[in-house]
Amino acid sequence: YSSAKGIFKIKYAIEPTINDTEQITKQVNQLLELAESIQFRAFVKNALFNFSKDKCSISISEIIEEATNIAETTKRDYELASKLFDFDKFRDSLYKEKEKYFNGVREIVNRIFTQAIGIPISISATVFATYKIDDEPIILGIVLISFILYVILYVRLQLTYKSDLKEVRRDFKSDFKIIEEKSGLPKDIIQREEIKIKKKLDISISIVNWIVGIVIALGILLTVYILYQIEYTEMMKIICLNKS
Repeated sequence: YSSAKGIFKIKYAIEPTINDTEQITKQVNQLLELAESIQFRAFVKNALFNFSKDKCSISISEIIEEATNIAETTKRDYELASKLFDFDKFRDSLYKEKEKYFNGVREIVNRIFTQAIGIPISISATVFATYKIDDEPIILGIVLISFILYVILYVRLQLTYKSDLKEVRRDFKSDFKIIEEKSGLPKDIIQREEIKIKKKLDISISIVNWIVGIVIALGILLTVYILYQIEYTEMMKIICLNKS
């Protein structure tokens, strides 16, 4: 009986006609071993259905005559089913691997943008401070040094995130190379997922480069502005002293 194909009958004659000139013991025993094995039993049934040509019945003599072919068909079907299982398993592993890298990149990008929120606040605070103390060159100098230290620290932090992203990219390339060699998955599936991760990593690294570039540019502009303020304050003091 098969849940997929229904009831299957094995017929036998009262006086079976068997060709006694052939040695069939080995082939029959091999088929019996497959039929007794739990992992092969369903595939033996399926092979018997196939060799009956959908008649839902087969005779003992036909089974004996086709024992070798039935056994080979059973093994082949089992191997195909095993490969399909491995394919699904490796495909699931591939998607899990992709999600792992996506989550890692997402976490790093979130840290980058969390840090980026402080840029306008810091610049605004610095500009406001220089405006309030534009006649105090020493304090302006302290503000300038503090801002430069902030920019250096911020850039260093972003470069650390960039290094993390590059490390993720190295691991990703190594892991996908192993998956491509060992999994047996079609290359187009692996390459499609590989391109998605690579694109996300490249965009994330590009974002870091842009943020670092913008912060450095703004830092230079603000440094020039504060230096100008200090120079202007000193000049005004000298002018005031000359007038007095």
